[in-house]
Amino acid sequence: MRIKLFPRDPSFKFISDQKRFIMLKRTTAIITNDDGSRETYHIPKGFSTDLASIPRMARSVIPQIGHHVLPAIFHDYCYRVGILSKKKSDRVFLIAMENFGVNCFIRNIMHRSVKYFGDSSYKG
Repeated sequence: MRIKLFPRDPSFKFISDQKRFIMLKRTTAIITNDDGSRETYHIPKGFSTDLASIPRMARSVIPQIGHHVLPAIFHDYCYRVGILSKKKSDRVFLIAMENFGVNCFIRNIMHRSVKYFGDSSYKG
């Protein structure tokens, strides 16, 4: 499986009273499955996200914003809209972080966190 997310530099604005970020432009995800089939998804402008759901005490090790931010936004979208199964959403998140150059240690912590503790957030 391969994942392309673009534009690679997401634009968002922090809404302080909601403690959320609003996407300022549409983002596209193209997933190429192992069988060669493609899936295209669009995160709409105006989508609300918390970026990466990093507990405050862990932010000294894993910042909320970094190379993982666009994979995290797409993962939020997958969970909230239910366009992919939880299992596939989590796998796409891991592969996208690898594609974006997220350190192996960090991406594995983040992936395992959503894999084992993300059930309550998944709306599919």
